[in-house]
Amino acid sequence: MKKILISVIAPCYNESGNVGEMYMRVKSVFNTLPQYTFELIYVDNASTDDSEKVLGVLARHDHRVKIIVMSRNFGSPQPSFLAGMQYAKGDAVVLLHGDIQDPPELIQEFIGKWREGYDIVYGVRKKRRGASVFMNILYRGFYFFLQKLAYFPIPSDAGEFSLIDRKPTEALLAMDEYDYYLRCLRAYAGFRQIGVPYVRDARHRGR
Repeated sequence: MKKILISVIAPCYNESGNVGEMYMRVKSVFNTLPQYTFELIYVDNASTDDSEKVLGVLARHDHRVKIIVMSRNFGSPQPSFLAGMQYAKGDAVVLLHGDIQDPPELIQEFIGKWREGYDIVYGVRKKRRGASVFMNILYRGFYFFLQKLAYFPIPSDAGEFSLIDRKPTEALLAMDEYDYYLRCLRAYAGFRQIGVPYVRDARHRGR
């Protein structure tokens, strides 16, 4: 039986200390999902550390690891997510940040919701480990004003961490946008969506 391919897209900037752990954790998740296989697409946002070298070692070790190196640092991970989505070959894409604050282990639950018929499954940050009281107030304020300004519903505390089926992925790629902001465009795109609560970890390495 042909396995279902999931494309995991991880933007990175100076994450040489984290990419190896992310690879091991993603691989462990798919070892528990015999019907599925994965490609792990690292999108390096012109890092200044030895990330490209570390990623090259991973890619030579495992053909499922792919590397995109951006032509320059674009400041935001949004163009990196977009580049990974354009390259992805999977039946669905999973978006997560290269600092591993979003736990790869949640991919299994995302896939479960996808199998139930949801086109988009996004993580909802119920708690942020290591975040100060001041930062949590800023987070809440950001989503409060975002929802007030928007003319369509945008989920609170939902970042880029998500699983997106191939059809909405193609819809997102077709949008003619200059300032690409996935968490808003994903909500704007429609389709059947659901949130999954999780605790966002503090950064393990780097800054």
